Amino acid sequence: MEESQARHALDADSVDCQLWITAWIERGERRVNSYAGASTLLFGLPPTIVLVAYPILRWQYMTLGYLFSFAAVFLVLLVAPYLIWYYEANLLPAFRRDVTAIVASSDRDRAQRVVDRYSRVIDRYWWMTAVLASIPIPILMARGGPFIREHGLFGAADPLFWAVFAVLLWIGVIVGIGFLLVAVTILTIRNIASLELRIDPMHPDGLGGMSIVGTYAIRTTGLFSIGSLLLPLQLQYAATVGPLAGSLIYVMGGVYAVFIGLSFLYPTITISQRANAIRQRILENIRDQYEELKRAAGEPRAGADLVDTDPVTEQKLTRLRDEYQTYQQVRLYPLRVSVIARLIGSILLPILSMTIEFSLQPEILNQLLSAVV
Repeated sequence: MEESQARHALDADSVDCQLWITAWIERGERRVNSYAGASTLLFGLPPTIVLVAYPILRWQYMTLGYLFSFAAVFLVLLVAPYLIWYYEANLLPAFRRDVTAIVASSDRDRAQRVVDRYSRVIDRYWWMTAVLASIPIPILMARGGPFIREHGLFGAADPLFWAVFAVLLWIGVIVGIGFLLVAVTILTIRNIASLELRIDPMHPDGLGGMSIVGTYAIRTTGLFSIGSLLLPLQLQYAATVGPLAGSLIYVMGGVYAVFIGLSFLYPTITISQRANAIRQRILENIRDQYEELKRAAGEPRAGADLVDTDPVTEQKLTRLRDEYQTYQQVRLYPLRVSVIARLIGSILLPILSMTIEFSLQPEILNQLLSAVV
């Protein structure tokens, strides 16, 4: 269902360029009739061959905790390219289409141009974030001798070492693109919030239509949270090597945690503050109309004329009061039950992966606590 929606979204709202991963999956889908299948064959199969060969060839160096963390990495490699495609082919075009409902008619074309501009950012600048995310990998491999040898990789003379190194670099590319997608979401919402928003107090979502932003933000958070499956391997590494390389792991984890929070909180808070400012302006306008109507009808500023009240004026005043209350009571923070459930899931995934890792290897938690104390 989602794949057919994605095809429709691409046909209806496509921009003049797209990320090469998305383009390859689009072409592959024509052969296998499945976007997930195309993603798996094109981007999942090559690293899978390495990840299957590695534990088979070096089984004597495998531990239960290491196999768990390795399986988590394996899952990321299989799923992440498809999620990148999903963001560019489905999520972003859907937001482009739906965002017209929360901006003034005069700004609708401008809102779509904002989405198109940041869609092009993904294609043009993916390599920058990919390089930045990949830079720590050679450093960690060079400084992680004890950890690497402990798990059956023996440096430059070992062909398997270079195969695993290539897979880790590919993970760096994927992670870098993930950070870029979060940045695109944040920048897109920031620019949309600068436009003239339209609050619809009768919108079915009960949020003035702002759930459009909440859905876009929380789905970005959900896609990005898949990266938390890399945490167990990073924690094992940090617990084994020296403090310098371990500190780099903690910095990387901290940056990831910040982006997880920003991916949802920044867009929703920004749009909510902007919508609240517009609502205050609307309420002030209604209040001015109310006072002007009473003044024109000769009604006192407070109370009513008990002798000669115009029923037409009273009807208009009642309408203004009702409209004032309607706008005043509408909730503008884009948080529905479904969004809350997705947010909880995004938070629980990294917690769950770390909990399993700590239960399999409690010495990692002990070393982390001793480092903090």
